[in-house]
Amino acid sequence: MTISYFNTMCIVIAISCITLYLRWINKRINRVEDKQFNAICDKTLRKLISKGKIVITNINDEDIQPASIDIRISNDFLRMSNLKTNIEGEDIDIEQDIYIGKGKPVHYESYSVSNNEWFCINPGEFVLASARSYLKMPSDIVAFIEGKYSVGRQGLLVQNTGIVNPGYEGKITLELVNITKSKIYIKPGQNVAQIIFFYLDDNASNPYHKIKTENEEKKEEKLDE
Repeated sequence: MTISYFNTMCIVIAISCITLYLRWINKRINRVEDKQFNAICDKTLRKLISKGKIVITNINDEDIQPASIDIRISNDFLRMSNLKTNIEGEDIDIEQDIYIGKGKPVHYESYSVSNNEWFCINPGEFVLASARSYLKMPSDIVAFIEGKYSVGRQGLLVQNTGIVNPGYEGKITLELVNITKSKIYIKPGQNVAQIIFFYLDDNASNPYHKIKTENEEKKEEKLDE
């Protein structure tokens, strides 16, 4: 009778332990599934930055929004020039034609303004600008760039390729387009875009820095040939 009672208790305890373990596993799975589809919140962003998992410089605490980080514009801009490369390979001062995918160079003129100086973007003009922040991404997080609503409603579209790949390191290039009929002026240090971070379901097997290194090595091999 004692043995039977003991065996019964062991079975009950074993079943309870297995049930609790399965519940724990299920919660872990749900957490992984959930974080694949959810943007990283401000609380988690601060933790990731403090631990150095996400490296982002030149931001203030107020730049960290509920589910994004505001990006400030730097002092450096690139404006399309009128130069065009002719058949002989010489640069001539006429309006350039752009052929997507043909490998022909697009000419830009660089401009640098002081912190208190306004940079003018003419009506219909396309300008490249650099973000002030240096960004270093881990291999299990991807980010997306979006323009600020407050900037967009004034007629300045802030675009990007959209995605910041896992493993990216550097300063993000922003594409500014004036869609109004008026001149738009902008100062360095102004918040013009925001970056939103998402978890991947696993570490990327080919993060950006690895692909970039491989491409650079291939270029060096071609030069050596």
